[in-house]
Amino acid sequence: MALSFVGHSIESFMKYVTDYDKKNPPTVKNKDDDSSQVNANSNKKDTVEISYKDGFPTNPLPIENYNDLIKLMPKGSFVDLRQEVETNLSEYFSNPQRDVGEIKKYYKEVLEGQGMSCLQRNYDLLLNSSVTNAYAANSKQGDKIAKEYGHIGDTDYVYYDSDYHYALEEAKDILKELASEMAKEHDVDINLNGTEKHRNLRVGKNYSFNETWAMHSSQEINGSTLIDKDKEPPKDFKMFYKESKHTENRKKETTSLELQKGILRVSMGEWSKEIDIPFNGFSSLGSIKEFFNGGDLIFATKNDLSNPDEFNSFMKNFDFYTRGYGYFNGLWKNY
Repeated sequence: MALSFVGHSIESFMKYVTDYDKKNPPTVKNKDDDSSQVNANSNKKDTVEISYKDGFPTNPLPIENYNDLIKLMPKGSFVDLRQEVETNLSEYFSNPQRDVGEIKKYYKEVLEGQGMSCLQRNYDLLLNSSVTNAYAANSKQGDKIAKEYGHIGDTDYVYYDSDYHYALEEAKDILKELASEMAKEHDVDINLNGTEKHRNLRVGKNYSFNETWAMHSSQEINGSTLIDKDKEPPKDFKMFYKESKHTENRKKETTSLELQKGILRVSMGEWSKEIDIPFNGFSSLGSIKEFFNGGDLIFATKNDLSNPDEFNSFMKNFDFYTRGYGYFNGLWKNY
């Protein structure tokens, strides 16, 4: 099967594969022979093996999964570029000592790499990947903290680190400036807000860290809401929330107040504070408490921070609740 898809999207390749399968149906040598295999193409060099069981193809298309698709794509294709970009931006945002000069150089190489006809597509690729990898780097830090509390596969926690918000904003400014200059120089159109055609479903509106964080925390974890997604966080602000402080007891009946406690841990600069969240889902144990605003849980004073108002204002921007409360009250729809 001769492939030539350099510079084309994965969608066009999938369409090609599907059309090829329709036009070149394999012939079954022995439909009752489970081990029977036939070739979809007589050219042995480019052949694709298709297996059959009980007379039905187990892999009707010349590929079985995404990894097989990647292997079939030639070097220099858009899929190949996307993998490279994901790897490089993952390393960049995960590194606390980020080299702004290096990311500017890399952005420029990718934008210029396949000519100005691909400027918008490659810009969208870099924009999407920057957002997803900034959020992913933030989540990795949250995973490390969760392990301190016995995390064993639960998804009942969120982590917010403003460092990744500002790292992303800085990277986006660099990317927009480069793309704008190239578009002007070569007289081509470009949408610096990103196009819906290439939007990654894991990326929030406006390609912002806050929007992406809010989408994942509300819809996937369903335990926290960021109220005003346009609100700028304080520098060096970090917050970790976990619904269950006692992870090892999650499979047990948590009918005591202690076993229902959550955990909230915050820091800003050298100052940090950690408290238990007094969740209670049983009326027999007192008032039902399944929802809290961050400002009601932790409050900084001038003894803690030189500018406590900045911290307190942003803490009020978070709501925390049990996943059961979030589900039954449809809070995941808030995003």
